[in-house]
Amino acid sequence: MTTTTEVAHKAGVSFRQVDYWLRNGLIPGIKTGGTGFPRELTAAQVKFVTMMGSLVKAGMQPKPASDLVKKLLKDGEVRIGTWIKVSVV
Repeated sequence: MTTTTEVAHKAGVSFRQVDYWLRNGLIPGIKTGGTGFPRELTAAQVKFVTMMGSLVKAGMQPKPASDLVKKLLKDGEVRIGTWIKVSVV
């Protein structure tokens, strides 16, 4: 298990970003009690946050980034329009 602070560091985003994503249900599988509630994330959740963080840093808003990562992890790839295909490597 990994703490929120450690996850933020691994994903290259701020603690506040990860906290916001957790409080707003953008990271699946987390039961949150609000700010100040200690959280530990699984390896799968760390991977999710890392992928989401990359998309947010590239300019996506958090909700669409979360939706895209959910679909990527479920299907292995996502088509965005006619010319763009995003795959998990």
